[in-house]
Amino acid sequence: MEATLLTKEQVFGNKKLNIFEKIGTKCAITDFAITLGVKAFDIFVDYDNTLKGCTGTYFLLDANGYGDVLGIDENGDEPRYYASCDRVRGIRPVITIPNSIVSSINNIEIEFGEYPQYTVDIILEKQLEQAYLSGNLRKTGKIYTTDSRKWGEYTLSFQASEYEEYEYNGKKYIRACCKNHDKYELFSNGVMYEEGDYVWIEVATLKWYVDYDNKILISKNLIASGIRFCDNGEYFGNFKKTEMYMFLNNYFLKEIVPDLSLNYQKLNEEENKFQEKINPYGF
Repeated sequence: MEATLLTKEQVFGNKKLNIFEKIGTKCAITDFAITLGVKAFDIFVDYDNTLKGCTGTYFLLDANGYGDVLGIDENGDEPRYYASCDRVRGIRPVITIPNSIVSSINNIEIEFGEYPQYTVDIILEKQLEQAYLSGNLRKTGKIYTTDSRKWGEYTLSFQASEYEEYEYNGKKYIRACCKNHDKYELFSNGVMYEEGDYVWIEVATLKWYVDYDNKILISKNLIASGIRFCDNGEYFGNFKKTEMYMFLNNYFLKEIVPDLSLNYQKLNEEENKFQEKINPYGF
């Protein structure tokens, strides 16, 4: 599989995908993406008018011929130009998939992979922070990688930042430091976080739209930001030479694969309980 982005033709042109006739071109943004720099607007996708339905701007695959990148704004309007060194645009991944996988899918929307997405409520946030500070959170061993640069550091190249995954009461979370585009941002849990605040974000299953004709999965939401499109400030269409391609294929595509160690641990615990029940003396 390979990760890429949508093209202008797929969203607006003669090759417009059928899915955009149904869902529109606006795209909702996750809290994790907001922490990385993209701005959430008081504009909502048609199917969700909660805080999880707030839209953001996002990159397309196309160059404009002058070194910039085409993208879609918060209203879902016709593409506009964004600087290729811009870090405040959302990322809406597209995954190309083999015929064998396409033939096994029956729905227009599926769940595949997992990734940090939305902040927890304030009560759970306090519990997680207390457990973290006291050293009582179990690390799963999995990490998620983004760019450590702040939203305004346009000239600095990609420098990996790792987020460790923790398990708490059977669910998985990361602790992220806000690098908001604006000083304050309202997140989906109703809390206004300031740049530099730490937030707890749950790792959850990703949702994708399926395009059978083109054999691709299209992310339902903007899942990340803070990544420059390319490192030299000019993009002329060679996507595989960009920082965006590197992030999507060297990190994102690999890291959305669920870590099964937590499930294995649960199975082992259940097996141990069963063995103790039928053989309490360990013979």
